[in-house]
Amino acid sequence: MRRSERIRATGAMLFLCCMLGLERVHAVTLAQALPRLGTQDYATLRAASAVKGLDRTRDMRDLVSEGSLAHERMEEQNVNERGFTVMSVNFIPYPPSMLAMDDRQRLAVLFNAMRGISTQEGLTYISHRSGDKRKTLIEKSHYVVSTDDRSEVPDPVSESVSAEAAYVVYQKDTSFSGNLYLHRYQSDEDEISVRVENLDPLWVFGICKVADRGALQLSMTVRLLDEGVLLTAMAGMADCRERISFFGFAVDIPDAFSRRIDALVQWFSGRLASM
Repeated sequence: MRRSERIRATGAMLFLCCMLGLERVHAVTLAQALPRLGTQDYATLRAASAVKGLDRTRDMRDLVSEGSLAHERMEEQNVNERGFTVMSVNFIPYPPSMLAMDDRQRLAVLFNAMRGISTQEGLTYISHRSGDKRKTLIEKSHYVVSTDDRSEVPDPVSESVSAEAAYVVYQKDTSFSGNLYLHRYQSDEDEISVRVENLDPLWVFGICKVADRGALQLSMTVRLLDEGVLLTAMAGMADCRERISFFGFAVDIPDAFSRRIDALVQWFSGRLASM
């Protein structure tokens, strides 16, 4: 091979390596993503269990990476002394179908998985009222055209990730009945986050109001790591009674929402496993 040809071949190889490096630039480890966690917390995450936090009992900054979208969602939690924030951090190893993908392809898979709202129908959770047994949480779940037109539309599917996107969702669950929610998505190079805002007041069994319009602060953020996906889910409310009682039942509101985000984590993990 002549010298000029060797130079061109070497240059092509360097260019290819650079391009491949760009695709894998976000090979962040779990410890690098969450440097303030303890050894036991890392072991918990790798054992496919959640590391949880309640703002009254733990410094929530331990559970997010500074500068990440998950950190932004935590900072947005408008919680006062009468409010609460609960958080669940989870690590999901990449399923076999995602191992050979580059970051852009993986983000597209996550984006479509997060937006599969119709697959939440039939989602269950642990109900204290039912003796800590599994009970249906979400009975109906689908996208609608708009707040003024509740005609059902299919789950969106795309080959790439939008920097920002917004959708109106109708959900009927066993506690809050039927309500509209606004889902707002935001993405960057290695993360996708969705913020959920209730467009209707939330009433427990149509009897006791627990949240005014827009008072619920719910989010889920996924981040690409070297071996899997870091999933951070959180929920919170301001000016919320910690416990409500009616007909002989007492409901711990922070605990109830902690179990709800547990159900969402289970749903999303199942979505990835099936893709």
